Amino acid sequence: MERILTSWKEIAQYVGKGVRTVQRWERDIEFPVRRPNHGSRGVVLALPEEIDAWVHAQNPASQNNGSSESEIARLRKDVTELWAENHSLRQELEAAQRTVRANAALHLDLDCVSATPTRSYGDFLAYCDHLLRTSALLQQQYGETIERSKELCFLLKKRTTHNSPSAS
Repeated sequence: MERILTSWKEIAQYVGKGVRTVQRWERDIEFPVRRPNHGSRGVVLALPEEIDAWVHAQNPASQNNGSSESEIARLRKDVTELWAENHSLRQELEAAQRTVRANAALHLDLDCVSATPTRSYGDFLAYCDHLLRTSALLQQQYGETIERSKELCFLLKKRTTHNSPSAS
């Protein structure tokens, strides 16, 4: 003969919850309890097999084992793709940082050649930000800029050598 749970306390112990929780489940989410006196609030009966089936039906992951496994496989694939994208973006960022450093060094070289004093740190950071936003244009003009800076350095050295006391 199958076991029958005959009180709220037995039912609550079977599912590992409190009596009030199980009563609320009966009222709100159709917990499988039988009332032999047709709606009487006193006597309750429950079959463990029905409770087990109800608990199983409440857990979406247990209903579709195959689909949860495919969901895990899809999530693993997404993680792998995101990792690869993250790696690619890190490489792009490192390349952009190298470009900024090279252009910043060029900026400092041009500062020493020009007649203007060295800019403040805040101005320098603003200039680096500008370099990041306009890197495509700078890449096109990079060769011309290097040639021009070499010419300016040559002219500065020539002027310095020409004006030095040993040159007279």
